[in-house]
Amino acid sequence: MGRKSTACQNCRSIKALCTKQLPCVRCKRLLLSCRYEPTTFLENDRRKPFPKAGITKAKHTKSQSGCLGCRRRRKKCDEKQPACADCERLRLPCIRPGDHVHELGGRSECGVESHAEETADALLALDAFGLWAATDSQGRRGQDTTASLTSFSDWLALIETENIAETISNADLAGSTALVNTGHFGNDGSENVATFLPCTALNKLTGVTLDAVAKWRAVEKYLLDHFLQSVSRALVIAEDNVDPFLRVVVPMALKNTMVQHALFALSACHLSRIYPVFESDFYFHRSKALQELMCELEDPTASSCAVAATLLLTFTEICTGTSRKWIIHLHGARALLSQGVSDMVGPPADTLIEIYNYLSCMTSVTSEMAPGRLGDSLQLSSSNATPSTSAFIHPLLGLSTSIYESLASISRFAARTRNKPPSLEELEETKEIERALKAWQPPKVAAHNESRNFTEARAMGFALQQATIMRLQQITKRLENNDPKITKAADSILSALSLIRPGSEIEAHMLFPLFMAGVGSITKPHRLTIEYRLKVMEATIGFGNISIAHKLLAEIWRKANEGELMDWEELMRCKYPGFIFL
Repeated sequence: MGRKSTACQNCRSIKALCTKQLPCVRCKRLLLSCRYEPTTFLENDRRKPFPKAGITKAKHTKSQSGCLGCRRRRKKCDEKQPACADCERLRLPCIRPGDHVHELGGRSECGVESHAEETADALLALDAFGLWAATDSQGRRGQDTTASLTSFSDWLALIETENIAETISNADLAGSTALVNTGHFGNDGSENVATFLPCTALNKLTGVTLDAVAKWRAVEKYLLDHFLQSVSRALVIAEDNVDPFLRVVVPMALKNTMVQHALFALSACHLSRIYPVFESDFYFHRSKALQELMCELEDPTASSCAVAATLLLTFTEICTGTSRKWIIHLHGARALLSQGVSDMVGPPADTLIEIYNYLSCMTSVTSEMAPGRLGDSLQLSSSNATPSTSAFIHPLLGLSTSIYESLASISRFAARTRNKPPSLEELEETKEIERALKAWQPPKVAAHNESRNFTEARAMGFALQQATIMRLQQITKRLENNDPKITKAADSILSALSLIRPGSEIEAHMLFPLFMAGVGSITKPHRLTIEYRLKVMEATIGFGNISIAHKLLAEIWRKANEGELMDWEELMRCKYPGFIFL
């Protein structure tokens, strides 16, 4: 007679872990009828083996009410209420098996991710996260620094329990149809010829040498190659010689395995949208990066590599299009930058702060949980200056530094006034922001020195200016999508964007103004133009959030054709809460 099942019929049919409640967590979430076999909970029917003669087995009762933190660290929990000794010492939330966060963090035996994004939101709502994310305004290390970093390690550990990396092996290039007839790779993806060096044209910028990648697998060299040629260029709007990812991040990855795995994870995530076989590489390297990051954070003197890896993981979660885990990673980057790290000096430190500030501004547009930027204004590194017109074009902010600052201020105003009317001081603040936006002008150069990139950067600045004004009017005046002021701003945005070539590097930051133009477009020709540019960006940039923006606009246009005007922010929060403009 086989072992009796203790799972409900629905969980047993897909071999998923059942919480053995009535109804169980999975059936309750999916609104399924939760049924058990009649003999499931009949304890008297379970047969127990007879003990052997002369042998007395020591009794051991396994804890059933230990907290989630102790279980994750594989430590025995003293089960004290309201918090066990370890959680109280580390200042962590002591979450019991029956608590809401544990139910959200449930995971099936087959290793499939379950409720990972809801878990991240639940964690962000806890008071302990505020302790970890809190920073010293003077940037000093206080007495609670170790506790804060340990907490961050535990947040990452909880995210890692939601990953499926441990159940799948990383991919190899031998499975690609592009290599069927080459014979250069074995069945395990190893090289038979050791002459492959990624992207030799960029070696002088990045420091990639044969010795630096001699021990790398073929698939890892290809992931680096893809990052150099595609991913790094999809994130900036400047030439390669001032690309911070090529000049700063890649050299760090060549020396540090933690940054290396984070870079591989971002590259594999980007590739997996075209070649799904690389999805396993994405999970594998993300898992490795998180493991090494947790070890790094056990040392109170974390290095700049920890900041770089955390920022790369933020981009990785954004690249998926629907993940909300970027919130935790971005808060982690802020905590590390604010508390100070051992080797954060010189141009690399400035570059990492610039990347963080740019992410902070763009994520605040759609998320109230995004952390604020560091400093009173966006920091610009002087190392990017060159004798040509590209000296004015920042690789992350373009010509529009002050507009990004205004965009962040508008987002904070929207968060404060979402559930209450604005005060007179707040309204006066928005009027000042609108006056500054309308008075903004991009820098000018002599006509004979103006390059095509500079012309397109100016066009992007004007488009971003109009998109930011449109958002401000939507928030302060509650204007509908078909309001004349909104449609006029949409026309101005499209007029400016028409100067930017499809496939141009400036398209890397075109998603926000293009989306706002789509919200205010009421004619079919305009919508077709926007849809075409979005499809080009999906192919050239390749991030998942572009596809989500396309789906949001399609839903808005469909409802508009039916006579219903939709609030795009409300639609986004309901369907794609992890979406951001980047």
